[in-house]
Amino acid sequence: QVPVITVDSIMMDWTYYRSDSGSLFFAKLDIEGGEYEALLGSNTTFSSLDTRPCYVYIELKVETETGKYDRAYELLTTVYGYTGFEDIDSGLSGPPSYPPKGNIWKFEGNYEFRLAPSEMKQCVERVIRSSC
Repeated sequence: QVPVITVDSIMMDWTYYRSDSGSLFFAKLDIEGGEYEALLGSNTTFSSLDTRPCYVYIELKVETETGKYDRAYELLTTVYGYTGFEDIDSGLSGPPSYPPKGNIWKFEGNYEFRLAPSEMKQCVERVIRSSC
């Protein structure tokens, strides 16, 4: 049995000890198939304009058995509002980059998801205020 902790619970502890909302500049998720579940455990953090990361780095794969990677992609783009994204491995950006083409590993991609430019400035300013 492996203990599991969610991003939301970590951020809740952060808020308690720091007495601020906590701010993440980026989040990196590479959990070999657990990315979707990790994003579900990050719902409060990733949905809030006060706490969500400016960037999310995540490994996505082509996998049809469970659809987990497709659901992770949908969460990031439609629910959490990360409108800019690219597959760093292939260099493709936006919707043409998904599903991953796998220049290095077949059917895998390492993605950078970004907030919309209008939200990015506010996010960066929030992180700077939180870290000072």
